[in-house]
Amino acid sequence: MKGEVAADHVIVASGSSDALSMCFGALCDDGDNILLPAPFFAHYDTICSYYNIQTRFYHCNHEKDWEIDFDHLRSLVDGRTKAILMNNPSNPCGSNFSRQHIADLIRVCEELHLPLIADEIYAGLVFSGETFTSVADFDTPVPLFVVSGLSKRFNVPGYRFGWVVVVDRDGYGAKLLKRGAKNGHPYSDAQLALATCCRECP
Repeated sequence: MKGEVAADHVIVASGSSDALSMCFGALCDDGDNILLPAPFFAHYDTICSYYNIQTRFYHCNHEKDWEIDFDHLRSLVDGRTKAILMNNPSNPCGSNFSRQHIADLIRVCEELHLPLIADEIYAGLVFSGETFTSVADFDTPVPLFVVSGLSKRFNVPGYRFGWVVVVDRDGYGAKLLKRGAKNGHPYSDAQLALATCCRECP
């Protein structure tokens, strides 16, 4: 991770879906819109419906390993667009973006002055010979909300333990941090298990 991340910029949640809900609710007001990939994980739409957030779907090109069509993405932006969401590695496509493609996406976010929510719940789960790259590995003024959890990589979906890492030079994530402090309460056994893993696992 390129940037320094303070402990209070890591917000725990009751699973990655809860972490995503924190991000959507913090960044968007009623009637705002968010840009989502198509094809997409269906629960994104459920969260947006709960907050009355309009969903706008940008194309991903199946002939280019599901890379984002940046021209189409740009065409969806208006004054009420509040964030772009990227899911990498992708569910349902199974794609794993190259480092260059992620760098290109971050440049587009900088150009559009939009924060990036990175759903990285499948981080590290890639085919042999491939390398996973996190958005947090880039130095950028764009606020990054990096979402992950225990369920996929550690095969413990019932633990319902997720988190958001806020990588943000200018304090844009303060609203999210305040919301997370009120609502992020995964159960204590999961917190203890994660703390033990961090101390004892290589």
